[in-house]
Amino acid sequence: VLLLAATACPPPPPMPTNLPPIVVDTSVGARDEFEVRVMGQAELSGEFQVSGDGTIDFPLVGRILVAGRQPQEISQAIRQALIDLEFLRDPQVTVRVTLYRSKKISVLGQVQHPGTFDWEEGMTMIQAIALAGGFGPLADRNQTQLTRVPPSGEEVSVRVPVEEIEEGRQPDILLQPNDRISVPQRFY
Repeated sequence: VLLLAATACPPPPPMPTNLPPIVVDTSVGARDEFEVRVMGQAELSGEFQVSGDGTIDFPLVGRILVAGRQPQEISQAIRQALIDLEFLRDPQVTVRVTLYRSKKISVLGQVQHPGTFDWEEGMTMIQAIALAGGFGPLADRNQTQLTRVPPSGEEVSVRVPVEEIEEGRQPDILLQPNDRISVPQRFY
């Protein structure tokens, strides 16, 4: 009888296969934070936050437009400014983004604290749901929807079997900025 009951259960939903691939724009925007290191120059190294107008004030150099630029482009701009102003001959500059405030993901529906959250590089669905306080008591975990807008611009929504991910039977899904997770209510 136990075998019969096990075979009567519906199979778990499959992992989505039609989800557009992740295309992450790692350029910085307003209020993002990043770290600059100029090798051998502690007074030029430090943490910076992008202002509302998309700039930072860099020591010795002044205002530099950084919004819309990739970290490598920012390090090159700082390097070139230090050379052009004849402060250093061949500076080695690295930039590492520490916080993206300009890039968001949304978790809506049957979670403890629905809302919009800062996206972080490498963020997964499970991490995003945890940021929202986890599932609510009426959540239908295996009917969770992930909505993504690929570069083509046409929104795509897929059903994700989150219970399968939580139990380790399926891989977690990486998120990109502007992804939206919707957790529906379970109906009895």
